[in-house]
Amino acid sequence: MCKEKRHNRKYTEEFRILVVKEYLSGGISKNALCKKHSIPQMVTLNSWLRKFVGDEQKENSMKKRESSNSETEEITRLKRELKEAKLALYQERMRADAHDTMIDVAEEMFKIPIRKKAGTKQ
Repeated sequence: MCKEKRHNRKYTEEFRILVVKEYLSGGISKNALCKKHSIPQMVTLNSWLRKFVGDEQKENSMKKRESSNSETEEITRLKRELKEAKLALYQERMRADAHDTMIDVAEEMFKIPIRKKAGTKQ
């Protein structure tokens, strides 16, 4: 049977608090934070969170992440809608230009005025 290597590291209190604060700021996941600071197991970070943070603050951190995700989704949706609106505007302008060109060609071909005069009464 193979034995796994265990790393018994001593982390300073300041380092632990720094890592916990970084996690609570909401910018990075637990896994990424462990990799960044060379913490071998996520269990270590979880124990620091239990030690330094109350349950209420953990919930607030999770809510921040959820709202951040929903804001990101909202931004993505709005960007997609903007792109679709720009495409629709472009297509409508092209249709209007084609319509004007068609009227110009018809007026030349048949030698009759098709466009309505600006000051006429109905």
